[in-house]
Amino acid sequence: LRFRSCVAVRITGAGRLELSLATRVACTNLFGHLYMAAIEHVHRGYVSPSMLRMAAEHAFATPGK
Repeated sequence: LRFRSCVAVRITGAGRLELSLATRVACTNLFGHLYMAAIEHVHRGYVSPSMLRMAAEHAFATPGK
Protein backbone atom coordinates (compact mmCIF):
# COMPACT_ATOMS: atom_id res chain seq x y z
CA LEU A 1 0.00 0.00 0.00
CA ARG A 2 1.02 3.57 -0.68
CA PHE A 3 -0.84 6.17 1.29
CA ARG A 4 -0.88 9.86 2.07
CA SER A 5 -2.80 11.56 4.84
CA CYS A 6 -3.64 15.22 5.20
CA VAL A 7 -5.07 17.11 8.15
CA ALA A 8 -6.92 20.35 7.40
CA VAL A 9 -7.70 23.06 9.92
CA ARG A 10 -10.31 25.67 9.05
CA ILE A 11 -11.42 28.62 11.17
CA THR A 12 -15.19 28.97 10.95
CA GLY A 13 -17.53 31.63 12.29
CA ALA A 14 -17.24 32.66 15.94
CA GLY A 15 -13.59 31.56 16.06
CA ARG A 16 -14.37 27.85 15.97
CA LEU A 17 -11.97 25.37 14.42
CA GLU A 18 -13.01 22.61 12.04
CA LEU A 19 -10.58 19.71 11.66
CA SER A 20 -10.73 17.12 8.90
CA LEU A 21 -8.60 14.17 7.88
CA ALA A 22 -8.23 12.83 4.35
CA THR A 23 -6.33 9.72 3.33
CA ARG A 24 -5.61 8.47 -0.16
CA VAL A 25 -4.56 4.84 -0.54
CA ALA A 26 -3.13 3.15 -3.63
CA CYS A 27 -3.14 -0.62 -3.55
CA THR A 28 -0.09 -2.03 -5.30
CA ASN A 29 -0.98 -5.73 -5.25
CA LEU A 30 -3.76 -8.22 -4.57
CA PHE A 31 -2.99 -8.42 -0.85
CA GLY A 32 -3.39 -4.63 -0.59
CA HIS A 33 -6.81 -4.79 -2.24
CA LEU A 34 -7.94 -7.61 0.06
CA TYR A 35 -6.59 -5.84 3.13
CA MET A 36 -8.35 -2.57 2.27
CA ALA A 37 -11.60 -4.39 1.56
CA ALA A 38 -11.40 -6.00 4.99
CA ILE A 39 -10.56 -2.90 7.04
CA GLU A 40 -12.07 0.04 5.12
CA HIS A 41 -15.33 0.21 7.09
CA VAL A 42 -13.61 0.04 10.49
CA HIS A 43 -10.94 2.52 9.40
CA ARG A 44 -13.50 5.11 8.25
CA GLY A 45 -15.83 4.65 11.21
CA TYR A 46 -13.40 4.25 14.09
CA VAL A 47 -9.66 4.48 13.36
CA SER A 48 -9.60 7.78 11.43
CA PRO A 49 -11.89 9.68 13.84
CA SER A 50 -9.91 8.36 16.81
CA MET A 51 -6.59 9.39 15.28
CA LEU A 52 -7.91 12.87 14.49
CA ARG A 53 -9.35 13.28 18.00
CA MET A 54 -6.06 12.24 19.64
CA ALA A 55 -4.07 14.59 17.38
CA ALA A 56 -6.39 17.50 18.22
CA GLU A 57 -6.21 16.78 21.96
CA HIS A 58 -2.43 16.70 21.77
CA ALA A 59 -2.20 19.88 19.67
CA PHE A 60 -4.49 21.90 21.93
CA ALA A 61 -3.38 20.47 25.30
CA THR A 62 -2.45 22.95 27.99
CA PRO A 63 1.28 22.65 28.83
CA GLY A 64 1.91 21.07 32.23
CA LYS A 65 -1.29 19.01 32.34
